Amino acid sequence: MQFLLGVHCRWRYHIEGIIKIKTGRKLVPLSVQELVSCDKTNNKCAGGRAEKALRWLERPDEKTKKKNGLCPAEQYPYTSTATPCLNKPSTAYITGVGKVLENNETDLQRHVAQQPVTASVDFSDPYFKKYDGKVIVKPSMCGIVRNHAVLIVGYGTSQEGVKYWLIKNSWGKQWGEGGYARLERGVSQKEGSCGLAIKPYYPTIDGTA
Repeated sequence: MQFLLGVHCRWRYHIEGIIKIKTGRKLVPLSVQELVSCDKTNNKCAGGRAEKALRWLERPDEKTKKKNGLCPAEQYPYTSTATPCLNKPSTAYITGVGKVLENNETDLQRHVAQQPVTASVDFSDPYFKKYDGKVIVKPSMCGIVRNHAVLIVGYGTSQEGVKYWLIKNSWGKQWGEGGYARLERGVSQKEGSCGLAIKPYYPTIDGTA
């Protein structure tokens, strides 16, 4: 996943990252600009939803009837603005969109064990801009009004016995633990820490979850 320049396009970088991992495109960055310019179902860089971007990739283009996909980033570089959509040959596709059971960390863990999952969290508190990765984020440190997209890439247990989710953020490697953060897992509130368990999604390829 790449470092993002445009503030409100961050969530699209998570889509690029999860598609790249799911399709096995190692070390080949995919075009975020293609999502910004060509996905008419979302709000460009004025904010948007990861689910809508995945749904757009799932469907064929209304005009060309060809399946939407992503081309390499070098063929369609990021400009931070919603430029006109260019017809570039796609090299990465998905066949569907899967949805984790809402407010169910057990089901979420089952899916994260197989692949990264995109989720939205409440990172509205200024604390998160300065998060240094030294502590595991607990539910008491955030709300559940989701406003930021992240990738849930793994889970584990700390040396102190605290269960956590490992998430990848888009604020650069200088943030958190090299661009990652740990959010407490298995909490009492059904929505999960910072609301990450409310509506997680993931792409599917050839019907696989």
